[in-house]
Amino acid sequence: MQVLRRQIARRLQARGLEVGPEEVLVTNGASEGLSLALRLLLEPGELVALPCPSFFGVLDAARSAGARVLEFPEGPGGPGLEPFLAACGRHPVKATVLMPSFSNPTGILMAPGDQTAWMEALRDRGVALVEDDIYGELAFDGKRPRPMMALAEPDGPPCFLAGSFSKSLLLGGRVGYIVARAPWIERLTRLKGSSTLGNATLSEHLAAACLESGLHDRHLRRFVPALFQGIEALRQEVARHFPAGTRVSRPQGGFLLWIELPEGCDALRLFHAAREARISLAPGCIFSLGPGLERYLRLNGGATLRNPGSIATLGRLAAAQL
Repeated sequence: MQVLRRQIARRLQARGLEVGPEEVLVTNGASEGLSLALRLLLEPGELVALPCPSFFGVLDAARSAGARVLEFPEGPGGPGLEPFLAACGRHPVKATVLMPSFSNPTGILMAPGDQTAWMEALRDRGVALVEDDIYGELAFDGKRPRPMMALAEPDGPPCFLAGSFSKSLLLGGRVGYIVARAPWIERLTRLKGSSTLGNATLSEHLAAACLESGLHDRHLRRFVPALFQGIEALRQEVARHFPAGTRVSRPQGGFLLWIELPEGCDALRLFHAAREARISLAPGCIFSLGPGLERYLRLNGGATLRNPGSIATLGRLAAAQL
């Protein structure tokens, strides 16, 4: 849909990414875009490097493409560049998937200098980048971060950016997109045509109308400050009700909280207990293929805020483990 692709390109241009409508492919949510990019880049058995923790949907997409996943740790400022470089020195890494803007699940915003260092490293080693930008519109200070793809050089390794309006405009609308330069955008289009073929046109027309009329921007001016207030209130509730020693993230955008429980607690056990109480959370173990995240959990602020009293209940359940 030309109108929608033109509006997507315009929004990305405002964030510093020079892109034209012909370089945008509309997809069934950002997940389809990520999956298409990984399927296009990776042959079965090739290596994709992912930060730990990573969104479980990316882990699933990589394995569905037949790739082998190599995990490297995430630090306080985002994906650890030094561990990634060490992994590249030992293994033939073909691609990586990064989420520099309010990552899922940790909510970290990568600093501009770190973005530059990462892009230089990827170019030097010939590693393709798939950038997940699904929360890029939800910066609490209103300053939408520059995508990493804006730093990619034309003669460098392939670079893709996946985004969506499912988190900021049409919840459940599954209107996403993938951005790539030629000839990769043509290859993505052919690959999509051989799988899902088309999208839900009603959702596309709604998204295009909201973007073209300015309704989306007016909505964000109200929605993002309210989201920030809700996330801050949720953080205070966690500090009040969870056991001593609990640590909680302070995101600068998005609506996810990453929580580290104290010694003696297990997030998977808490997940099962919370499910009995009809409370939703994501245990840390689903964000990695290996051990090490047993005491971590992710709270979706959008869902938790609609369930009054849920944090107090979770806190009691966590304390009961001690």
